[in-house]
Amino acid sequence: MKTWFPKVLFCYLPLLLIPIVYTTNTLDANLQIRFILLATFSVVLSGYFLYRLSKKEVFPFQKLIREKYIILYFLYLIMSSTGLLIYSVNMADGMFDWFKIALGGIILLLLILIFEKHSDFFRHFARAMVLLGAISCTIALIQLGNIMLNETITHSVLYNMSATFGHKNILSEFLLLFVAFGFFGFLHDKKIWKPAGAIVAFLSLLLLISSMTRAVWVAFAVASLSTAIVFFISIRKRKGRRRIFNKRFLLISAALVSVFALSIFFYSRLDSISTFQKQLQKTTNLKQGSANERIMLWKNTARLATEHPLTGYGLGSWRIEILKFGKKGMENNNNLTFYQRPHNDFLWVAMEQGIPALLIYLLLAALLLRYMLKIVLTSDNQEKRDFFLMMFFGYIGYLVFSCFSFPKERIEHILVQSFAVSLVLIERTRGKATAPSGKCKGYIPGVIFIAIGGFSIFAGCERIQSEIHTFRAFEQRERLNWKGVITEIDKTNPAFYIIDATSTPLLWYRGMANFNLNHFEEATKDFENAFRINPNHIHVLNNLGTCYEKSGEHKKALEKFEKAVEISPVFYEAWLNICAIKFNAGDIDGAYNAVIQAKNDSTQGRYLPYLKAVMQAKGH
Repeated sequence: MKTWFPKVLFCYLPLLLIPIVYTTNTLDANLQIRFILLATFSVVLSGYFLYRLSKKEVFPFQKLIREKYIILYFLYLIMSSTGLLIYSVNMADGMFDWFKIALGGIILLLLILIFEKHSDFFRHFARAMVLLGAISCTIALIQLGNIMLNETITHSVLYNMSATFGHKNILSEFLLLFVAFGFFGFLHDKKIWKPAGAIVAFLSLLLLISSMTRAVWVAFAVASLSTAIVFFISIRKRKGRRRIFNKRFLLISAALVSVFALSIFFYSRLDSISTFQKQLQKTTNLKQGSANERIMLWKNTARLATEHPLTGYGLGSWRIEILKFGKKGMENNNNLTFYQRPHNDFLWVAMEQGIPALLIYLLLAALLLRYMLKIVLTSDNQEKRDFFLMMFFGYIGYLVFSCFSFPKERIEHILVQSFAVSLVLIERTRGKATAPSGKCKGYIPGVIFIAIGGFSIFAGCERIQSEIHTFRAFEQRERLNWKGVITEIDKTNPAFYIIDATSTPLLWYRGMANFNLNHFEEATKDFENAFRINPNHIHVLNNLGTCYEKSGEHKKALEKFEKAVEISPVFYEAWLNICAIKFNAGDIDGAYNAVIQAKNDSTQGRYLPYLKAVMQAKGH
C-alpha cells in the first residue's frame, strides 16, 4: 500500500476532523460526538493493523509492550477500575471516563506499531497541527471580529471566542500548541508550509494573549522559561552553533515583542486596556474571584482524596461527592451553579482513582519529559531536536494548565496526547524494537482493541441519544409541558447516562414533571431514586422532603430539608420549609430561627407571611 495512505488516513484526517466536529443538539456540543469519533478512529486503526499483519508485515508488538511507559499506562488503566467498581455511584459516567483512558492507550499503541518505520511521521503531525491551527485561528478571528463590532471587549464577553472547542479556555490551550508547531514549521518546513507555520504561530500567540485566559498565560510563561533553559543546555553541548543560536534567539525575541506590542495596541484602541490590566492583577491575586473559588475546590477535593486514598471514590464520582461540602464562601454561592470539575487534573485523579494512580500519572509525565529531553540533548538531527524541543514546550504547558483546567476530560486533548506520546516512543525505540522471530501474536490484541472500540461506539451512541432527549426534556420543561418532559426522560438509557452536566439526576426532572401533574406517588419514587444517585443535590433533597411532607412523613421531610440547608446555608426555600414543619409541630422558637435564616429571600412571596405568622405565635 502506498506510503501516503496511512499518513493521510491516520494522521491528517483524525487531527483535522475530531477537534472541529460538534453538534448543537446536546448539552455539551463536543464531548459525546468526539468520543464516538475517537472510538471509530481506534476501530479503523485496529482494522488496518490486522490487515498489515495478514500481509506478513510483522510489527514489534511483543517488544513494544515491554516499554516502561506502556506498562505504566496499562497499570494506570487497571487502577482506574478499582474505585469505579467498589465505590462509584455514577457508573455510567465512570465507564465513559474509563473508556476514554482505554481508547487513548489503544490509539497510542497502534500509532507506534503503524508508523514505527515512517521516519517523517513527526513532520506530518506538525503539518496537521498547523492546518488545525489555521482553521481554529480563522474561526476565532471571525468570532473576535463579531465581538468587536457588537460589544465592548470584556473578559466575560470573550468566552464567545472559542472556535470549535466549545470553551475559550480550551481554545487557548490549543493555541499554545499551535504556537509551538507553527514555529517549528517556520524553522524547518518547506514551500507553503514555512509561511503557513509562521502565520499560524503569530496569530495563535496574538489570540492567546487576547483571550485573557490567565491559566494559559501562566502555562506559556513557565513553558517558555523551561524550554529556554533546555535550549541553552543543548547549545552548550554543541560548540560551534553560536551563529544558529543567535539567529533563532533573535527570531523568537522579535516575534514575542511584536505580538505583545500588537496586543497592547489592540486593547488600547478598543478602550479595553483596563480589562487586560485587571486580568494581569487577578493572576497574582489568590484571595478573590475565581482564583479563590478554585483554591477552595482544590482543598475540598484533597479532603475527598484522603477519604479513599488507595482506590479513590471511582471515576465519575467527583461532581457528586464534592456537593456535600457546599459552596459557602465561594463567589458562586447560589443554588443554581453546580461545579462539574475541580479544575485540577492531578487532584481529580487522586480523588477519583486514588493516590497510587496519581503517582503513576505523575510518573508517566516524568518519563515522557525525560525521553523528550534525551532526544533534544543527544540527537544528531537538528530538525528532530527542534521538533522535540517544541514538543517539550507544549507538554510543559499542558502540565501547567492541567493544574487549573480539565484537559484529561476532553477528547481532543486525549487524541493529541496519544499522537505526541507515540512520536516520543517511536523515536526512543527506533532501531531497537526489532520484530521477534516466529509468528507474530498481534491478532488477539487487535481483536480486543476492535471489541473495546466497538463497544465504545455503542456506548457513545447511547449517551448522545440520551443527551439529545435530555436536551429536549429541558425544552419541554421551559414550555411547562410536563408530559413531554416525562416522555423525553423515559427515552434516555440509564445504563449509559443518568445525570446531566450539573450533577442533576435525570429522574429529578421526571419527578418534577410528575409533581406538577399532581402524580405525587410517582414523583416521590422518582425523587427517591434521584436521591440514591446523588444524595448531595440540594434540589433533590428539597423536593423529596416536600413529597414526604405532603404524605405526612414529617420527620423524614425535616431530615431532608435540614441536610439541604447544611449543604447550602443560603437555600431559603428549604429554610422556609423547615419553618413550616416546626411551626405546625408547635416548635415556635425553631420556626423563628428557621424563618430568620431566610430573611434575605427576595425571590418568593412566602417569607413575609411566614415571618408574620411566627411573630404572631410568639406574641409580637
